[in-house]
Amino acid sequence: MTPSENNYSSTNNQRLDWVDWAKTLLMFFIILCHSGISTDDTTWKIIFAFNVPGFFFISGYLYRPHPWQRTLKSFGIPILFFSVINLAFILLKEYSSTDSHSASFICNNIFSGYLFAGEQNFFVLFPGIWFIEVLFVCRLLMGDINKISFFRQNSLFTAGVSIATMLFLSHLTLPDQLTSPCIFRVLSCFPFMLLGHYAKEANWINLVKRPQKLQIIVVSALLYVTIYNQMGYINIWSNNYGDNYLDFFIYACAASAFLFSICRILPKSKFAEVTSKGTLLILGIHMMLIVVLRHVFKKMGLEPENEIICWMISIITIFLCYLPIKWCINHAPILIGKIPSGKKK
Repeated sequence: MTPSENNYSSTNNQRLDWVDWAKTLLMFFIILCHSGISTDDTTWKIIFAFNVPGFFFISGYLYRPHPWQRTLKSFGIPILFFSVINLAFILLKEYSSTDSHSASFICNNIFSGYLFAGEQNFFVLFPGIWFIEVLFVCRLLMGDINKISFFRQNSLFTAGVSIATMLFLSHLTLPDQLTSPCIFRVLSCFPFMLLGHYAKEANWINLVKRPQKLQIIVVSALLYVTIYNQMGYINIWSNNYGDNYLDFFIYACAASAFLFSICRILPKSKFAEVTSKGTLLILGIHMMLIVVLRHVFKKMGLEPENEIICWMISIITIFLCYLPIKWCINHAPILIGKIPSGKKK
Protein backbone atom coordinates (compact mmCIF):
# COMPACT_ATOMS: atom_id res chain seq x y z
CA MET A 1 0.00 0.00 0.00
CA THR A 2 1.88 3.00 -1.26
CA PRO A 3 0.01 6.29 -1.05
CA SER A 4 1.50 7.61 -4.26
CA GLU A 5 0.39 4.55 -6.22
CA ASN A 6 -3.06 3.43 -7.30
CA ASN A 7 -4.37 -0.11 -7.06
CA TYR A 8 -3.81 -1.04 -10.69
CA SER A 9 -2.46 -4.16 -12.31
CA SER A 10 0.96 -3.55 -13.84
CA THR A 11 0.06 -5.68 -16.86
CA ASN A 12 -3.34 -4.52 -18.07
CA ASN A 13 -3.92 -1.28 -16.13
CA GLN A 14 -7.11 -2.76 -14.68
CA ARG A 15 -8.04 -1.67 -11.18
CA LEU A 16 -7.60 -4.51 -8.70
CA ASP A 17 -10.87 -4.71 -6.79
CA TRP A 18 -9.51 -7.30 -4.37
CA VAL A 19 -6.75 -4.87 -3.35
CA ASP A 20 -9.36 -2.19 -2.65
CA TRP A 21 -11.22 -4.58 -0.37
CA ALA A 22 -8.05 -5.90 1.28
CA LYS A 23 -6.72 -2.43 2.10
CA THR A 24 -10.12 -1.32 3.41
CA LEU A 25 -10.52 -4.37 5.65
CA LEU A 26 -6.92 -4.21 6.90
CA MET A 27 -7.40 -0.54 7.74
CA PHE A 28 -10.62 -1.38 9.58
CA PHE A 29 -8.78 -4.03 11.60
CA ILE A 30 -6.14 -1.48 12.61
CA ILE A 31 -8.89 0.88 13.79
CA LEU A 32 -10.46 -1.99 15.72
CA CYS A 33 -7.19 -2.81 17.47
CA HIS A 34 -6.84 0.86 18.45
CA SER A 35 -10.45 1.21 19.58
CA GLY A 36 -9.81 -0.01 23.12
CA ILE A 37 -10.17 -3.74 22.61
CA SER A 38 -8.17 -5.73 25.18
CA THR A 39 -4.76 -7.00 24.12
CA ASP A 40 -5.67 -10.25 25.89
CA ASP A 41 -8.76 -10.66 23.74
CA THR A 42 -8.87 -13.33 21.03
CA THR A 43 -9.90 -10.71 18.46
CA TRP A 44 -6.69 -8.76 19.08
CA LYS A 45 -4.55 -11.87 18.77
CA ILE A 46 -6.18 -12.96 15.52
CA ILE A 47 -6.12 -9.56 13.82
CA PHE A 48 -2.84 -8.07 14.98
CA ALA A 49 -0.90 -11.09 13.76
CA PHE A 50 -1.58 -10.33 10.09
CA ASN A 51 -2.98 -6.83 9.49
CA VAL A 52 0.41 -5.09 9.26
CA PRO A 53 2.05 -7.96 7.29
CA GLY A 54 -0.93 -7.86 4.93
CA PHE A 55 -0.28 -4.19 4.23
CA PHE A 56 3.38 -4.83 3.48
CA PHE A 57 2.49 -7.72 1.16
CA ILE A 58 0.16 -5.41 -0.80
CA SER A 59 2.83 -2.68 -0.81
CA GLY A 60 5.25 -5.10 -2.43
CA TYR A 61 2.61 -6.33 -4.86
CA LEU A 62 1.85 -2.78 -6.03
CA TYR A 63 5.42 -1.54 -5.85
CA ARG A 64 6.79 0.58 -8.67
CA PRO A 65 10.06 2.51 -8.22
CA HIS A 66 9.77 6.26 -7.71
CA PRO A 67 12.44 8.83 -6.94
CA TRP A 68 12.94 8.83 -3.18
CA GLN A 69 12.15 12.57 -3.11
CA ARG A 70 8.67 11.85 -4.46
CA THR A 71 8.11 9.11 -1.90
CA LEU A 72 9.28 11.43 0.88
CA LYS A 73 6.88 14.14 -0.31
CA SER A 74 3.91 11.75 -0.60
CA PHE A 75 4.49 10.61 2.97
CA GLY A 76 5.81 13.81 4.53
CA ILE A 77 3.10 16.32 3.60
CA PRO A 78 0.16 14.24 4.96
CA ILE A 79 2.14 13.41 8.11
CA LEU A 80 2.86 17.10 8.72
CA PHE A 81 -0.73 18.16 8.00
CA PHE A 82 -2.41 15.58 10.23
CA SER A 83 0.22 16.03 12.94
CA VAL A 84 -0.81 19.69 13.22
CA ILE A 85 -4.49 18.68 13.46
CA ASN A 86 -3.70 16.09 16.13
CA LEU A 87 -1.60 18.60 18.05
CA ALA A 88 -4.53 21.03 18.12
CA PHE A 89 -6.81 18.23 19.31
CA ILE A 90 -4.36 17.15 22.03
CA LEU A 91 -3.90 20.72 23.29
CA LEU A 92 -7.66 21.27 23.36
CA LYS A 93 -8.13 17.98 25.20
CA GLU A 94 -5.38 18.85 27.66
CA TYR A 95 -6.78 22.35 28.21
CA SER A 96 -10.19 20.95 29.11
CA SER A 97 -8.78 18.14 31.26
CA THR A 98 -8.39 18.44 35.03
CA ASP A 99 -5.30 16.23 34.82
CA SER A 100 -3.28 18.28 32.35
CA HIS A 101 0.43 17.88 31.65
CA SER A 102 3.16 20.48 31.35
CA ALA A 103 4.13 21.85 27.94
CA SER A 104 7.63 20.33 28.23
CA PHE A 105 6.16 16.88 29.00
CA ILE A 106 3.91 17.11 25.95
CA CYS A 107 6.74 18.23 23.63
CA ASN A 108 9.16 15.54 24.85
CA ASN A 109 6.59 12.80 24.33
CA ILE A 110 5.48 14.17 20.97
CA PHE A 111 8.95 14.11 19.42
CA SER A 112 9.93 10.75 20.89
CA GLY A 113 6.76 9.33 19.30
CA TYR A 114 8.19 10.06 15.84
CA LEU A 115 11.38 8.11 16.48
CA PHE A 116 10.65 5.28 18.86
CA ALA A 117 8.15 2.47 19.30
CA GLY A 118 7.66 -0.31 21.79
CA GLU A 119 7.08 1.96 24.76
CA GLN A 120 3.88 3.92 25.29
CA ASN A 121 4.27 7.53 24.21
CA PHE A 122 1.22 9.34 25.52
CA PHE A 123 1.25 12.01 22.85
CA VAL A 124 1.65 10.63 19.34
CA LEU A 125 0.84 13.22 16.72
CA PHE A 126 0.52 10.75 13.86
CA PRO A 127 -0.78 7.33 14.95
CA GLY A 128 0.99 4.63 12.97
CA ILE A 129 4.01 6.82 12.22
CA TRP A 130 6.29 3.83 12.81
CA PHE A 131 4.52 1.96 10.00
CA ILE A 132 5.05 4.83 7.55
CA GLU A 133 8.72 5.17 8.49
CA VAL A 134 9.32 1.45 8.04
CA LEU A 135 7.46 1.48 4.71
CA PHE A 136 9.57 4.42 3.54
CA VAL A 137 12.82 2.59 4.34
CA CYS A 138 11.50 -0.59 2.68
CA ARG A 139 10.71 1.40 -0.45
CA LEU A 140 14.24 2.81 -0.47
CA LEU A 141 15.63 -0.73 -0.27
CA MET A 142 13.23 -1.94 -2.99
CA GLY A 143 14.54 0.60 -5.49
CA ASP A 144 13.43 4.15 -4.75
CA ILE A 145 17.16 4.78 -4.45
CA ASN A 146 18.16 4.16 -8.04
CA LYS A 147 21.33 2.17 -7.44
CA ILE A 148 19.68 -0.25 -5.03
CA SER A 149 17.87 -3.08 -6.82
CA PHE A 150 19.56 -6.21 -5.46
CA PHE A 151 16.93 -6.86 -2.79
CA ARG A 152 14.04 -6.58 -5.25
CA GLN A 153 15.75 -8.69 -7.89
CA ASN A 154 16.55 -11.40 -5.32
CA SER A 155 13.38 -11.10 -3.29
CA LEU A 156 13.06 -14.68 -2.03
CA PHE A 157 16.73 -14.89 -1.05
CA THR A 158 16.57 -11.55 0.77
CA ALA A 159 13.35 -12.56 2.54
CA GLY A 160 14.96 -15.82 3.64
CA VAL A 161 18.01 -14.00 5.02
CA SER A 162 15.76 -11.55 6.88
CA ILE A 163 13.73 -14.38 8.42
CA ALA A 164 16.89 -16.24 9.46
CA THR A 165 18.27 -13.04 11.01
CA MET A 166 15.05 -12.48 12.97
CA LEU A 167 15.19 -16.08 14.24
CA PHE A 168 18.80 -15.60 15.34
CA LEU A 169 18.07 -12.27 17.06
CA SER A 170 15.12 -13.79 18.90
CA HIS A 171 17.59 -15.87 20.93
CA LEU A 172 19.49 -12.78 22.05
CA THR A 173 18.66 -10.19 24.66
CA LEU A 174 18.92 -6.99 22.67
CA PRO A 175 19.26 -3.57 24.33
CA ASP A 176 16.36 -1.14 24.10
CA GLN A 177 18.63 1.35 22.34
CA LEU A 178 18.70 -1.05 19.38
CA THR A 179 15.10 -2.29 19.33
CA SER A 180 13.18 0.86 20.30
CA PRO A 181 13.82 2.94 17.11
CA CYS A 182 10.95 2.51 14.66
CA ILE A 183 13.23 1.52 11.78
CA PHE A 184 14.37 -1.62 13.66
CA ARG A 185 11.07 -3.12 12.50
CA VAL A 186 12.25 -2.97 8.88
CA LEU A 187 13.89 -6.34 9.43
CA SER A 188 10.60 -8.01 10.42
CA CYS A 189 8.37 -6.25 7.85
CA PHE A 190 10.60 -6.31 4.76
CA PRO A 191 10.11 -10.06 4.06
CA PHE A 192 6.36 -9.51 3.58
CA MET A 193 6.96 -6.70 1.10
CA LEU A 194 9.49 -8.83 -0.79
CA LEU A 195 7.04 -11.73 -0.88
CA GLY A 196 4.34 -9.45 -2.26
CA HIS A 197 6.67 -8.26 -5.02
CA TYR A 198 7.63 -11.84 -5.86
CA ALA A 199 3.95 -12.82 -5.98
CA LYS A 200 3.35 -10.13 -8.58
CA GLU A 201 6.39 -11.09 -10.64
CA ALA A 202 5.43 -14.78 -10.51
CA ASN A 203 1.80 -13.91 -11.30
CA TRP A 204 0.58 -15.93 -8.31
CA ILE A 205 -2.72 -14.13 -7.97
CA ASN A 206 -3.80 -14.49 -11.59
CA LEU A 207 -2.74 -18.13 -11.71
CA VAL A 208 -5.40 -18.98 -9.16
CA LYS A 209 -8.61 -19.87 -10.97
CA ARG A 210 -12.03 -19.51 -9.39
CA PRO A 211 -12.43 -23.22 -8.35
CA GLN A 212 -9.02 -23.05 -6.69
CA LYS A 213 -9.97 -20.02 -4.58
CA LEU A 214 -12.15 -22.18 -2.34
CA GLN A 215 -9.29 -24.64 -1.87
CA ILE A 216 -6.93 -21.83 -0.88
CA ILE A 217 -9.50 -20.43 1.54
CA VAL A 218 -9.94 -23.84 3.20
CA VAL A 219 -6.22 -24.72 3.33
CA SER A 220 -5.10 -21.29 4.58
CA ALA A 221 -7.91 -21.25 7.16
CA LEU A 222 -6.86 -24.69 8.48
CA LEU A 223 -3.20 -23.64 8.62
CA TYR A 224 -4.24 -20.40 10.29
CA VAL A 225 -6.24 -22.21 13.00
CA THR A 226 -3.50 -24.81 13.55
CA ILE A 227 -0.75 -22.25 14.11
CA TYR A 228 -3.03 -19.92 16.09
CA ASN A 229 -3.03 -22.25 19.09
CA GLN A 230 0.78 -22.19 19.11
CA MET A 231 1.15 -18.40 19.05
CA GLY A 232 1.95 -16.10 21.92
CA TYR A 233 1.45 -12.36 22.13
CA ILE A 234 2.00 -10.60 18.79
CA ASN A 235 2.51 -6.89 18.22
CA ILE A 236 5.09 -5.67 15.71
CA TRP A 237 4.92 -2.17 17.20
CA SER A 238 6.29 -3.48 20.50
CA ASN A 239 8.55 -6.04 18.78
CA ASN A 240 6.62 -9.11 19.92
CA TYR A 241 6.29 -12.00 17.46
CA GLY A 242 4.76 -14.75 19.54
CA ASP A 243 6.85 -17.81 20.36
CA ASN A 244 9.16 -17.33 17.38
CA TYR A 245 9.34 -15.24 14.22
CA LEU A 246 9.08 -18.16 11.76
CA ASP A 247 5.74 -19.29 13.19
CA PHE A 248 4.58 -15.68 13.09
CA PHE A 249 5.66 -15.35 9.44
CA ILE A 250 3.83 -18.54 8.38
CA TYR A 251 0.78 -17.55 10.41
CA ALA A 252 0.70 -14.06 8.87
CA CYS A 253 1.07 -15.48 5.34
CA ALA A 254 -1.73 -18.02 5.89
CA ALA A 255 -4.05 -15.39 7.37
CA SER A 256 -3.25 -12.92 4.58
CA ALA A 257 -3.87 -15.58 1.92
CA PHE A 258 -7.21 -16.33 3.56
CA LEU A 259 -8.18 -12.63 3.58
CA PHE A 260 -7.02 -12.00 0.00
CA SER A 261 -8.91 -15.06 -1.26
CA ILE A 262 -12.09 -13.77 0.38
CA CYS A 263 -11.49 -10.31 -1.12
CA ARG A 264 -11.14 -11.78 -4.61
CA ILE A 265 -14.71 -13.08 -4.55
CA LEU A 266 -16.24 -9.88 -3.17
CA PRO A 267 -18.09 -7.62 -5.65
CA LYS A 268 -16.70 -4.31 -6.83
CA SER A 269 -17.43 -1.57 -4.29
CA LYS A 270 -17.21 2.20 -4.61
CA PHE A 271 -16.84 2.48 -0.85
CA ALA A 272 -13.83 0.13 -0.87
CA GLU A 273 -12.32 1.90 -3.89
CA VAL A 274 -12.50 5.31 -2.20
CA THR A 275 -11.52 4.15 1.28
CA SER A 276 -8.49 2.22 0.02
CA LYS A 277 -7.01 5.49 -1.27
CA GLY A 278 -7.17 7.16 2.14
CA THR A 279 -4.82 5.10 4.29
CA LEU A 280 -2.80 8.13 5.40
CA LEU A 281 -5.92 10.13 6.21
CA ILE A 282 -7.39 7.27 8.23
CA LEU A 283 -4.13 6.80 10.11
CA GLY A 284 -4.00 10.54 10.72
CA ILE A 285 -7.48 11.09 12.19
CA HIS A 286 -8.81 7.75 13.40
CA MET A 287 -7.54 8.11 16.98
CA MET A 288 -9.25 11.50 17.34
CA LEU A 289 -12.51 9.98 16.13
CA ILE A 290 -12.11 7.01 18.48
CA VAL A 291 -11.52 9.29 21.48
CA VAL A 292 -14.63 11.34 20.66
CA LEU A 293 -16.80 8.27 20.00
CA ARG A 294 -15.64 6.55 23.19
CA HIS A 295 -16.63 9.69 25.10
CA VAL A 296 -20.04 9.74 23.40
CA PHE A 297 -20.71 6.07 24.18
CA LYS A 298 -19.61 6.58 27.78
CA LYS A 299 -22.03 9.51 28.12
CA MET A 300 -24.75 7.17 26.85
CA GLY A 301 -23.99 4.81 29.71
CA LEU A 302 -22.24 2.23 27.53
CA GLU A 303 -18.86 0.77 28.43
CA PRO A 304 -16.33 1.70 25.66
CA GLU A 305 -14.11 -1.29 26.52
CA ASN A 306 -16.88 -3.73 25.65
CA GLU A 307 -15.91 -5.65 22.50
CA ILE A 308 -19.24 -5.01 20.76
CA ILE A 309 -18.90 -1.27 21.44
CA CYS A 310 -15.34 -1.38 20.07
CA TRP A 311 -16.66 -2.93 16.84
CA MET A 312 -19.36 -0.25 16.63
CA ILE A 313 -16.83 2.55 17.19
CA SER A 314 -14.55 1.09 14.51
CA ILE A 315 -17.36 0.79 11.94
CA ILE A 316 -18.53 4.35 12.60
CA THR A 317 -14.94 5.62 12.39
CA ILE A 318 -14.18 4.14 8.98
CA PHE A 319 -17.49 5.40 7.58
CA LEU A 320 -16.78 8.89 8.96
CA CYS A 321 -13.49 8.88 7.04
CA TYR A 322 -15.20 8.20 3.69
CA LEU A 323 -16.31 11.74 2.82
CA PRO A 324 -13.02 13.42 3.85
CA ILE A 325 -11.14 10.91 1.67
CA LYS A 326 -13.46 11.59 -1.24
CA TRP A 327 -12.98 15.35 -0.80
CA CYS A 328 -9.19 14.93 -0.75
CA ILE A 329 -9.28 12.82 -3.91
CA ASN A 330 -11.10 15.60 -5.75
CA HIS A 331 -9.55 18.72 -4.20
CA ALA A 332 -6.35 17.94 -2.27
CA PRO A 333 -4.89 14.56 -3.31
CA ILE A 334 -1.52 15.37 -1.75
CA LEU A 335 -3.15 15.11 1.69
CA ILE A 336 -3.66 11.39 1.07
CA GLY A 337 -0.24 10.98 -0.52
CA LYS A 338 -1.36 11.12 -4.12
CA ILE A 339 0.88 13.23 -6.34
CA PRO A 340 -0.97 14.32 -9.51
CA SER A 341 0.41 13.05 -12.82
CA GLY A 342 3.19 15.20 -14.21
CA LYS A 343 4.38 16.30 -10.76
CA LYS A 344 7.21 13.93 -10.06
CA LYS A 345 9.02 15.89 -7.39
